[in-house]
Amino acid sequence: MVSKEIYVSLMPVHYKENKAKLLRSQADLLKSLKNLYNLKLISDQKKELKSKLKGRMSGVIQSINSFNEKFPELELPKVVKKEIKERVERKTRTKQEFIDEELKIISEKLQLLNAVEV
Repeated sequence: MVSKEIYVSLMPVHYKENKAKLLRSQADLLKSLKNLYNLKLISDQKKELKSKLKGRMSGVIQSINSFNEKFPELELPKVVKKEIKERVERKTRTKQEFIDEELKIISEKLQLLNAVEV
């Protein structure tokens, strides 16, 4: 099959506009390709750094475990254990109280909104 060339006559203004659009599209496509290539390079670097980090972290974990095995376990006195438990309970109570206060404020705002709509 033989292809025939077809020529179209355009006004110079339209030709310049369309040629400029075509060139901008080509430039944008090349910039996108460049960005994709850079993204691939960064992705490869990320994988390499993750594997290095994983190796180093496993070494650190092993070191910590060996230190823990060498040191004796510490027995805390009952008084200290009780104080720690009380501190934890106080922290959880304050968080719960904070959440309850926030819920109360939100419900009040909702009531005000419902009153305005009616």
